[in-house]
Amino acid sequence: MPDKSALENYYGTLTEQQLLQLRSEGGFTAEAERVLSIELAQRHLRSRDVSKHLAAAKRSNSVTKSSNAAEDIGALGSSSSVKGF
Repeated sequence: MPDKSALENYYGTLTEQQLLQLRSEGGFTAEAERVLSIELAQRHLRSRDVSKHLAAAKRSNSVTKSSNAAEDIGALGSSSSVKGF
């Protein structure tokens, strides 16, 4: 298990988005939770920022899925193995 100093160093290298993602995932040891909370506070990131991050990630995943589905449909339409299109 990493010590406090190693956690501080690691969290210090992460972007705000990465920290927010970690916070949203949870499942930390008590020490990792404390150090993450301190890092988030030093960067003035709060629980509402985690909520915003999750909402943005959900929208992004939805757009990506829609885009991928459209690409799949387009590929079916241009495929020579599909009859009747």
